[in-house]
Amino acid sequence: MSVSKNVTVVTLEDSDYLGHAFQWGHEDATEGRDQRGSTYFAMFSPAWVSYNDGFLAGAQMLYSVTGTVRHVWIPEVTA
Repeated sequence: MSVSKNVTVVTLEDSDYLGHAFQWGHEDATEGRDQRGSTYFAMFSPAWVSYNDGFLAGAQMLYSVTGTVRHVWIPEVTA
């Protein structure tokens, strides 16, 4: 299956995107793009969370290698 980053919103049931979401977030952070997980995925869906985890990991790696600071939005989820 070919997956494009031009996805607007992915449904919660579509677990095929979970493996790609972390990678996309990581790439966006390390390549200097803004954090935009909600552009690709429904907010708070598993794929959205995975994208944001990848973005955070990429931002941390970028900082450790280059000293470049990426601002990461981490929503506070309350029950």
